[in-house]
Amino acid sequence: MKTALFALLLSCLVQAQAALMDLSDKPLVLQAQVAPNVFFEIDDSGSMDWEITTRPHWHFCEYDSNAPHVPGSGTCTSGKQDYGLWSSYSGQWWFFPAFEYIYPNGDNAYSTNCQPNSSAREAMLSCPDAPQPGDSIPYQNDWRILSSDFNVIYYNPQQTYKPWQGPCLNNGTACGNATFGAARSDPREGSDGYNNTRDLTGFIYEVWADDRGYTGTRPRRGNNLNVNST
Repeated sequence: MKTALFALLLSCLVQAQAALMDLSDKPLVLQAQVAPNVFFEIDDSGSMDWEITTRPHWHFCEYDSNAPHVPGSGTCTSGKQDYGLWSSYSGQWWFFPAFEYIYPNGDNAYSTNCQPNSSAREAMLSCPDAPQPGDSIPYQNDWRILSSDFNVIYYNPQQTYKPWQGPCLNNGTACGNATFGAARSDPREGSDGYNNTRDLTGFIYEVWADDRGYTGTRPRRGNNLNVNST
């Protein structure tokens, strides 16, 4: 009898404590309901001005046993280039500078030079003997830069390009199609690049398929150049 009474009292005590310990199944900081917030951010940093943004890729020297200043049949890099820029021989000294631009336009956010040092912001057509993209020394060593398969912001023949939305002229005239023989760096009147035009006659684009010269997971340069221009 005493045992049964003790068990009954213990049961009541546990139930009373359970009622006092009725904890929420949500964190206390979330008790006040707030409507979801969405932030729309626009990046206006200098990198938004680049003309080169590459996919992860092997340096051109990995395909070419006659690559300038790094000839041979062994590997010439430790791994894929994955920092978004493009490194190629500049035709000056031995350095492989990183390029951010193709055209040395006056309204580029960074330099428009082609200098053999690691701190430079390079433009491909500033390198020696480069009146057109196909004539530049960096391009001759690595033609992939003129392919949207490699340089994702380069001209893509599979895309239909339309004028920018909104007015381009100060009088409110909407943006129109570019003039191929005098394409503006920036179509908005009053901008730094509005009067910077370029004749795109002779413009070329490449198609890149990285399926040559591989042994295992990486290309292995041998006695011949393992790439073909399309």
